[in-house]
Amino acid sequence: MDRKLFLRLVAAAILLIIHAPFAHAQSGTLIFTSGFESSTTISAPQDCWSTPSVGCWAVLSGTDNTTGYSWGAPLWGSQYTYGGGSVALLIADVPGATPAEIGDYLSDRIVTTRRHNGDWNNQAFYSENSSAKNGQNPKEYSVTQEEVNFFPMSEPGDLYMSYWIRFQPGMIENMLGLDTSQVGATTNGGTWRSFFAFKTGTNASAGSAPLDNGDYRVEAYVLTGCSYDQITAQIPPCTGSNPNPAPFWMVNGDNVAGGSYALVNNWSELNSAIPVPDDGSWNKFEVFWHRSSGSDGRFWMAINGAQLVNHIGPNMGQASMSINRIMPELLYTGGHYPIYQWIDDIQIWDGGFPPSTCTPGVEYWCDPPYASH
Repeated sequence: MDRKLFLRLVAAAILLIIHAPFAHAQSGTLIFTSGFESSTTISAPQDCWSTPSVGCWAVLSGTDNTTGYSWGAPLWGSQYTYGGGSVALLIADVPGATPAEIGDYLSDRIVTTRRHNGDWNNQAFYSENSSAKNGQNPKEYSVTQEEVNFFPMSEPGDLYMSYWIRFQPGMIENMLGLDTSQVGATTNGGTWRSFFAFKTGTNASAGSAPLDNGDYRVEAYVLTGCSYDQITAQIPPCTGSNPNPAPFWMVNGDNVAGGSYALVNNWSELNSAIPVPDDGSWNKFEVFWHRSSGSDGRFWMAINGAQLVNHIGPNMGQASMSINRIMPELLYTGGHYPIYQWIDDIQIWDGGFPPSTCTPGVEYWCDPPYASH
């Protein structure tokens, strides 16, 4: 081969590597990890409001003596934010409900329960929505939900999170048998359940919570049926004229973040190859994103060491607003109630993924399985 041609090909290959989507799979720095152990506590609902729906905050605090990290220490920026930047949000969209009654519909607590390694001497975060607008029947359109929030004071940049989640056993049954004319129901009487999201918006000022006024959201779901748009586009597993697939996963990027911004850079990724757990088992989720208005943007998610989603492309909203809410725990559904779940062993890595190899019991943060990325 001609030497000049060879050198040009090598240079082109280097440029491809530099600009490839996976160039952002670098190692990160651990900035927070907790298994809700020791003195970790959550407050009673506080700082409540009554309109348009009843809502309250609950503040996570205390130090996890197994990791040395404390809840309430701001992770991105030194300015104080509401609850120290780590709180639970409870919203009960129930006509006539008052803040004093929010515990009748939603609850959060730290409980002793079995860990994913079988250890019963373990604490985890438990959340439950016992009923909503229609009691324990599917809720029509309602924003009743519970979520754990981290509040960045500025755009956090490349970020990796991992955590373990335990959906209630029999979760799928709660997501079937809906009236197909109901808002949120699919053609086979199925529906959706959310379990992770981040949203953009105005960052918090000192002592306040961030505003619900953003331009972009990424949210992850379990689905038990196909939407009209998915069937029209014939996106697997929503193929044929009347699909009735097994429960599957979906991640969306859209503009549902509270602001009145145009829908840009919207996308939807479905995965039916990896079964949705319905047995009350612990499952490890990993999430990574690189935010960009260009083709190098990336959102990646895995479960139990297997990749669920690897979306490449722009993931900024119309106004290029910063992420102001990250929700590794989200309890929100269009199905029957009650719904509940546990989360445990959260890790946050700034700038990229954890190191590719580690030894459990040696590196205290080592928490396999890890998916290839």
